[in-house]
Amino acid sequence: MNIEFYISPYQVLEAELNNGSQVCGTKTAVTVEGTDTLHKLPLSPLIVDPQDGENSSPAFLQLTDNLSMDLPAFFVLKFHQPVPVSSTSIEEIQRLTGIQISGLKQAPLYELIVQSTLKEKCSEDLSTNKSCFFVSLPDCPKHCYFINKGSEKSGLAGALVSKVPFSHPKCVPGVIEILRHQMAYNTLISSCVSEKHINEDDSELLYFEVVPHKNTSFSVFFLHPVKENLACVVIDVITSREVQCHLHLNPQDPTLNSSDDFIARAVKRCMSVPIVMRAIFRNVSKVKADSKIQDVDTEQQPEPQSEHATNSKSLKESLSGVGGQDWIVTDKPNNTDSTEENISTAKLESLGENMEKK
Repeated sequence: MNIEFYISPYQVLEAELNNGSQVCGTKTAVTVEGTDTLHKLPLSPLIVDPQDGENSSPAFLQLTDNLSMDLPAFFVLKFHQPVPVSSTSIEEIQRLTGIQISGLKQAPLYELIVQSTLKEKCSEDLSTNKSCFFVSLPDCPKHCYFINKGSEKSGLAGALVSKVPFSHPKCVPGVIEILRHQMAYNTLISSCVSEKHINEDDSELLYFEVVPHKNTSFSVFFLHPVKENLACVVIDVITSREVQCHLHLNPQDPTLNSSDDFIARAVKRCMSVPIVMRAIFRNVSKVKADSKIQDVDTEQQPEPQSEHATNSKSLKESLSGVGGQDWIVTDKPNNTDSTEENISTAKLESLGENMEKK
């Protein structure tokens, strides 16, 4: 029996672009393995028919002497490819199942994610010691991502998990939810990893550094597009379905015209850091273009110089308040829902173009 528990938006789009292909998410197989110790295993199904309809959570019977037997075996959730899992998540799984996961070798979690991503994306044997990767996107300067892998002492250690043992089926929903949360986090980090670790041309580059935090959050640092100060986007993966984002700027720097809510929606729609960063930089470009048009119109008006200064000051004050508002600069500012959908569609279409080029 196979359980497919996570599919990213990227995989869905890839299936749509390739006619006849099917979406293949992360799967785990349910099987049984022999052990050296005895475990109490059920002799018959323990699932109770729900009383409140199809949408209610499954209920399970307790293991009793009549329903179980001590056997030198346990059930196993087995992965086709080892999954990088944080030490915190491994501990949560072991508390749920009551069984230790054996054969684990701890290493920096980000190093494991990079290694697994390169192994999946590259057919050739690339060095897994690389930390700098170049990502190409349509209609955008090439991105350069430096991934700060941290260390085992940083509290961000993990291990490659090949299987999760359990003895009671009631553990499975909770274990799957933990794994789904981990896969959402891994997907965001792996979106910054590319088989291209050498810049083959001298075109313009945008530099980013991905820095891990505790639990399932990380920061993306980059130079402010207008000033020379650093800016930062903090992405916190609360669950596989909930993401919180916070944009941090120097208080004296101009706004980037991207609210926290806009960035969070963009992350959930594509689960790709490069696409989200491109959306932020595009919003900045739109503000610059609108500002230039406004300046040209102001210069052409036969008004006193004092009024020109007032208009420029007013425009600056108007832009400085954008960061705290859920405002998106588009051709249709009065239709927020339609605009949001168009932005998301455009991003995914551009991602599709990139996939076709690859």
